[in-house]
Amino acid sequence: MKSHPFFIWIILFFILPQSQAQLQTDGPYQVATGEYRFAATVDAGVVLEVR
Repeated sequence: MKSHPFFIWIILFFILPQSQAQLQTDGPYQVATGEYRFAATVDAGVVLEVR
């Protein structure tokens, strides 16, 4: 059974809005520290691992 790249894109579309929502509430500090990108990467890894 082949892995579906489309499934990965769906995950990204679900993760990015959530990360941006947290980003708006937490403020610009996380953008400077790069925690936003790190958090999105961790979430993607967890979702793929659970699958």
